[in-house]
Amino acid sequence: LGSRARTGAGELRSLVCEYRLDGVLYLAMKFCANLQGQWPLLRERAFSGVPVKMMESDISGHADPREIEAFVKRLRRRKVS
Repeated sequence: LGSRARTGAGELRSLVCEYRLDGVLYLAMKFCANLQGQWPLLRERAFSGVPVKMMESDISGHADPREIEAFVKRLRRRKVS
């Protein structure tokens, strides 16, 4: 990926650190090569050390609430430990 994608990953990483995020939900539109192609770079550079859930959705942006709730429960268990 180009320098613009690397810059975006760096900006996301600084936000993750600044806000001390417990986890990140990454929602990509199904069949969108751009969003899905950025996923490996973001996972490696922006979100390393932070639990991440990658989800796919159609153009409506609706995600499966059960998947989100399971991810939040996992984060809560991790925080208590």
